[in-house]
Amino acid sequence: MKEIQLLNGIWKCKSDPEELGALNNYFGADFNDDDWYDIKVPGHWQDEVEELKDYSGTVWYRTKFKVPNDFLKDENERVRLLFKGIFYKSEYYLNGEFLGTHEGYFDTHGYEVGDMLVKGDDKANVLAVKVICENEPDMNNKKQIIGTFGHWDASDPNFNAGGIWNDVLLYKSGNAYIERLKLITKLKNENMATEKISIFLDSAIDAELKGKISFTPHNFQGNSYSQDLVIKVEKGKNKHTFELPMKNPALWWTWDLGKPNLYDVKLELIMNNQITDELKTRTGIKEFKNNRKQYGLIKGEKWNIEFNKKRFFPKGTNIPPWQHLATGNKEKFSKRLQMLIDANMNIIRVHAHIDRDELHQACDELGILIWQDLPLQWFYAKSKFDQAKLDAKRAVQKIQHHPSQAIWCAHNEPIKFPNAKEILKMVFFILLSSWFTNLIRANLLGPLMSSWTGIGLKIVKEIIFIIIWLVIYNTFGILLDLEIPSLIAYNSNRSNLDPQLHDIMREEEENQNMVIPYSGICKGGVWPMFSTYAYTDIHAYPGWYASYFKGYRGLKKFLKPSLRNHARFVTEYGSQALPSKGVMFRILEPAERWPLNWKKLAKKHRCQPMFCKWWFPPKMAKNLEEYIELSQDYQAEQVHMQTEIFRRLKHNPMEGLITFLGYDCFPAVDWSFIDIDLKPKKAYYTVQKAFEPLYAFLDKWPKKKYKPGDIFESDVFLTNDYLEDKEAVSVQWKLSRENKNIIRTGDFKTKIKADMVKKIGKIEFKIPEENLYEDGEHHEIYLSISTLNPSGKRKVINNTYRIDINKYKWPH
Repeated sequence: MKEIQLLNGIWKCKSDPEELGALNNYFGADFNDDDWYDIKVPGHWQDEVEELKDYSGTVWYRTKFKVPNDFLKDENERVRLLFKGIFYKSEYYLNGEFLGTHEGYFDTHGYEVGDMLVKGDDKANVLAVKVICENEPDMNNKKQIIGTFGHWDASDPNFNAGGIWNDVLLYKSGNAYIERLKLITKLKNENMATEKISIFLDSAIDAELKGKISFTPHNFQGNSYSQDLVIKVEKGKNKHTFELPMKNPALWWTWDLGKPNLYDVKLELIMNNQITDELKTRTGIKEFKNNRKQYGLIKGEKWNIEFNKKRFFPKGTNIPPWQHLATGNKEKFSKRLQMLIDANMNIIRVHAHIDRDELHQACDELGILIWQDLPLQWFYAKSKFDQAKLDAKRAVQKIQHHPSQAIWCAHNEPIKFPNAKEILKMVFFILLSSWFTNLIRANLLGPLMSSWTGIGLKIVKEIIFIIIWLVIYNTFGILLDLEIPSLIAYNSNRSNLDPQLHDIMREEEENQNMVIPYSGICKGGVWPMFSTYAYTDIHAYPGWYASYFKGYRGLKKFLKPSLRNHARFVTEYGSQALPSKGVMFRILEPAERWPLNWKKLAKKHRCQPMFCKWWFPPKMAKNLEEYIELSQDYQAEQVHMQTEIFRRLKHNPMEGLITFLGYDCFPAVDWSFIDIDLKPKKAYYTVQKAFEPLYAFLDKWPKKKYKPGDIFESDVFLTNDYLEDKEAVSVQWKLSRENKNIIRTGDFKTKIKADMVKKIGKIEFKIPEENLYEDGEHHEIYLSISTLNPSGKRKVINNTYRIDINKYKWPH
């Protein structure tokens, strides 16, 4: 019974900046669209139509299609018109009749149209779609829930993804139509699982359905599981839930812990001895949980992440949106994901967007977990809260069955950004609060306190009026989301919306995966210390946005007991670096390459010149090639130290680390480790080493500079990410000049338990005092620590530190 007719191809389109399309009957069946632009569907209007390459706003689409007479044979057949992805708002008309509206870019949606279709080879149906996608100027009052497809500091600022970016099709079924299938794994142990299955149906009649669901190995040999079904349905929406026991299932694992075993799932339903509908998908048997323990208001929560009942330490990176959604495919995603796997990453964070389904498919097959954000980035208007809640449910329903899905996050950095408008609002309400306070002083409390003449009473009186002012101002602040207290205490997004989104996703997920309410803000709620969600993850940027004089070494503060408890899970850290010479030559004209055209790099390519000039000033280089090298040296060194500090905190209390950023989505000067041409920067290889499952490193990083004769000393730590003990580990170290002439060597023999980090020894030596170091100039020697791992992909992991003598290499 199931049959599909794709409506993709060349359509017609016309922009409608004045919103006159409805008045001009653009949706009409007889409207003449011969002078409209041709446009390919799926696609984006900025990609497909030269005249619309810089346009944002409203665009109308039209197409004509024919339906054969035998497409609908009898009254027991139903046809739905489905749209698998439209960016962003849409309005639909078929043969001049209004079908409905939709908001949201990532979910499949549609309408029943069997009675509206015109059949026959000599007759055409006319489908008109109004699509709206704006460029929003205000980051603090957003009304389109598109996440990093809109405002972000690592996506193409000049591209608008508006358009019909995925398939449009007619879907024919019998009287009962399968809307979706929900799969929830309950893992008792490695040998026993139960799959809770919910079938969501839409039936045109009351009936009894028979059918079968089966789970068949896809990429391995093993047990199959199936169950015959009898389902009584009523006319309208139906839900049928049951459990399927699975003895000795093949579990889905990440690539570093096992095999990503997948099952092909087939659901077939029969009505009146005919197949009324069927659904095919793919899944894996997996469970991912965070067993939190509360340690009081100050210490917050202790996280304990378990993957298939085993303690697990995620290591990975953020990834950007595939901005030109229509051009994405599994092969492109897989190519980039394999580079991340080669860098020892087992998780990606899909940063504040939902991508094509092929991304999750690729992760399922390759064995890499996903931290999935909702498409919420920064601050949204209260009028969009209901839409955000709807999108939260849609997102879980769309993605939940993928075994790669592990962590959900409702909102990235739900904060306002200071701008002229926000500052003026804040100043106005500071003055208004002062006026109200003075009014109360003059007409109410002042006369009552006129007898308070002693110095102590006068101080108490002033404190009372300060408290009154704070109450008045913070009341305005909470009601109107003023910049302060928005940042430090309360804002409507973080304190109101995000906990609701958290609860919606957790209910829809049924606790199969981990859910957190927001990312990048350690504390939240009306008053942070009393928040249920007091600790989520952190974004750490010493050496870029912070620690301007200590540099990236400022991150060492997280080793202190007072701050250690904040580091539950880090999901952003890093710095910018220039991409390869080839990318820079495409970005800049010859005259712009040296000195660099900073304005162009900032406006069109996401570069942050102020920070680049601070951390690696152009005066340190003679030309573009040297500056590329310099920037990548800095990025590699910064991420090297930060990764080792976080690895030092493994399970105490750090439960995972995710760098920023994996790869680029356009020619950019940003935080990526892999540029748009898929050429790795130096930091890629640094992270590759630092994420090795067996890795030795210094507890105390070299100081900024040493003098000849100074003493260097540091403990050495070893981390083991394997799920088995390592009984005989060899770690060697050497001190050398220019990584060649050896000054001193040593080694450690040790063993280490599974999934832990431990101190294995100490390195101590005197900085050489040869005459060549006494000229006051900058010199370097190198300390290299090598970990031997016979069972690893790389048998020897060399971890090298630069030791600066007399002068520090970097200015800060």
